[in-house]
Amino acid sequence: MSFIEDIKTKIGANSFSELDKLSNAAFSFKNGFHSNPPLGTISSIEELLPRLNKISEQFEDEKIEISPIDVINILYKCKLVKAYKTYEKYNKKISGYNLVDEFNFFIPLEKGVESFENLVDEYSERLKSQMTENTLIIEINSFRGNNYEIQSFFDHIFKELNYPFSAFIDDREILQSYKENVALDEYKLKRAKDYFCSPSIGYTVYGSQKYCRWKSTTWLKTFISLLKIGGFIYPGQIEFGGNIATLQAPTYPVFLGKASKGVFMWDEDKKEPQIKIPDGCLCRSFGNRSITNMWLDVRNFKLIREFILSNRTIFESLNNPWKQHVLSEIIPTLDILSSAVHSTEIGAKILLIYCCLEHLFVPTDVRNNNRNFIVDGINQLDTELIDWFEKLYNYRCDYSHKGYIKADEMVIDFIKISMANTLKLLSLKLKNGEN
Repeated sequence: MSFIEDIKTKIGANSFSELDKLSNAAFSFKNGFHSNPPLGTISSIEELLPRLNKISEQFEDEKIEISPIDVINILYKCKLVKAYKTYEKYNKKISGYNLVDEFNFFIPLEKGVESFENLVDEYSERLKSQMTENTLIIEINSFRGNNYEIQSFFDHIFKELNYPFSAFIDDREILQSYKENVALDEYKLKRAKDYFCSPSIGYTVYGSQKYCRWKSTTWLKTFISLLKIGGFIYPGQIEFGGNIATLQAPTYPVFLGKASKGVFMWDEDKKEPQIKIPDGCLCRSFGNRSITNMWLDVRNFKLIREFILSNRTIFESLNNPWKQHVLSEIIPTLDILSSAVHSTEIGAKILLIYCCLEHLFVPTDVRNNNRNFIVDGINQLDTELIDWFEKLYNYRCDYSHKGYIKADEMVIDFIKISMANTLKLLSLKLKNGEN
């Protein structure tokens, strides 16, 4: 059985037919008219991916280590070569094809005489032969501390989590890893730092590049979000004024060893949480109207590590990152809490935490009595957190009605507790299977 036939058998005829329809839609659009369903505005993998969540979930459950977009890409290109008879028209169409194509294969026009089924078999087998282990890396910035100690801190966490994360922080470790990975006579630190996009964090997955990219993206986003939240709850040294962080756009994640460097991405706010790239900016604000670098040092290593490990349930839920609870619960909640870490307004932090609870417990079509849904949800998971929620709700009302919350240590400590409790509720909900 060919690779493509094996995929069709595993996911079923209906799901495969959906992929075939999407390849037809791409084909129709490229030929100058909109199809039904229209693929018209879809010109990148980021826009197409959310339409494939259910099928991506099937692929993961069946351990098919490619993306459904790989299949659409193969079907589309095989249809394209069958449709044209002249090089001029064919080359014009293939050069204008802008659905992200990391497989990057070109079918010679002469192949158009072969049957469509044989073409699909040949190029799906070629894709299978190119599947390999890939490490996606994301640059991190806006943090302070001893790089050697930070490297050890990450190494320790990753070992305990027992997931294929890696860190490239300390110069000596980077240079040694570079010597082991690159066959050069001369090893220079700058070259090594560029190779690893250092300082950076990576996650390793086996499969096609599209599959590796989007599975790794979810894991990296989750870890970085928990690191930001943990660094806010358990800060190291705090400096205001002289340690103001430089705000910059996140860089697009790249694959290790591909001689590429991530470009700045300025339009991530236009995207839904699922397709946002990991934001490696570790800066945070305590609501004093300034953004400061995160401190990572021996004073908070242990507490941050324990905090991240205490949320192991969240990582365990990522084994199939296309399941509904990951897309609708984990990613948005961590995205909102990360925004709360960065916010320079105390009241905004309170509102964002409250929004997290609405997100976790209030049905999407409900607009009234939201508080009652939250209370019912918390009572089902941990009744001891009701008193905390009532205090959070009172702060939320005070800010809504008065327009401010006085920033003091008591309020900041309460915000830290609230972030931890929100993640505790998320973990309890995941454990109870209430997705």
